[in-house]
Amino acid sequence: MSDDVITIDGPAASGKSTVAKRVADELDLIHIDSGSLYRAITWQALRNGIVAAQATISHDFLDAMQVSTDLKGNSITFLVDGTDPGLDLRSQSVAAAVSDVAAVPDVRRKVTECLRQAAQSRRAVVEGRDIGSVVFPNARFKFYLDATADERARRRHAESTVPSSGVQEVLHALQTRDRKDSTRSASPLTIPSGAVVIDTTTLSIDSVVDTILSSVSDDAGKAEKEEIR
Repeated sequence: MSDDVITIDGPAASGKSTVAKRVADELDLIHIDSGSLYRAITWQALRNGIVAAQATISHDFLDAMQVSTDLKGNSITFLVDGTDPGLDLRSQSVAAAVSDVAAVPDVRRKVTECLRQAAQSRRAVVEGRDIGSVVFPNARFKFYLDATADERARRRHAESTVPSSGVQEVLHALQTRDRKDSTRSASPLTIPSGAVVIDTTTLSIDSVVDTILSSVSDDAGKAEKEEIR
């Protein structure tokens, strides 16, 4: 298992997706979004008539599922049984069910295995909610992004394509998701041991990216000096 990765964890709308992609671009690394794989599995479950909200996902369904990867630019795309879900990953049906699917222990084990395979022999920036704590616990560089619930709701509302949803509705949805992520029995959302915590509430994307790049650069410089000694 490769631990030559940068892990970026955090709750919904903390900025981790945009930041992870930017960091990968700046360092010429591969970008892997674990959330897209959870959505892909949810999408396939719904296509097969599985009631995801009730977490009726069997071992047989997951064992039979073939997950492969395609590299588009510097980002990994996950294909399920040979099919790229594409924009369907962002459908309302998938969005409504993915947190329940992600709470299923067997699903999390499947995703962990796939993420480790995807990052094998690659230098990558991997984002998610348990990347530094469970998937790559020995990663050299770990970061945890956070922001106040109000700020995260404002951001999510600003990017929403559903104009009928008010900020308070978005806030309620985020708080519900936070609660599910933090209290699930399998790999709950937590700050990974050794992670650098960055409060993004008042920071620009550029500032957060610069903070991470500076941390990585400083650490790499120290390691080089140690080797010289």
